[in-house]
Amino acid sequence: MIAEGGDPDGDVQRQALKLINAHRQAGGCADLGLDRKLIAAADGHAADMARHDYFAHEDRSGAQAGQRLDHAGYRWRRYSENIARGQSSVRAVVDAWWHSPAHRENIMDCGLRETGFGLAFAADRTPFWVQVSAVPITTS
Repeated sequence: MIAEGGDPDGDVQRQALKLINAHRQAGGCADLGLDRKLIAAADGHAADMARHDYFAHEDRSGAQAGQRLDHAGYRWRRYSENIARGQSSVRAVVDAWWHSPAHRENIMDCGLRETGFGLAFAADRTPFWVQVSAVPITTS
């Protein structure tokens, strides 16, 4: 298993963010920003799915994305998660999410503010993709 999405300055993050934000802009939503903790949570889930050959929002311990965000130290008000496997490029996975009504709804949730992407490859080179977006809890 090889994790490849975790560099916040890396190509996966930049390309995915550009494509997602283009959809959001066309629909009247503000751009999402990248967050290192969301990237860590997304990358960790992608790596776990790739390593253990499963595909689900719930991980093997029963944790949902919110619990993974807690573990990464991200204080969230609400979140969404998109997962995919098998797509060979950032464009292909964003297109797949865009053409799925539930995933499109997550992309076009104008209340979300931050995001992170994860990509990991299984031993057979199958790519596993995760996008986690959230609204942070802000303290004044």
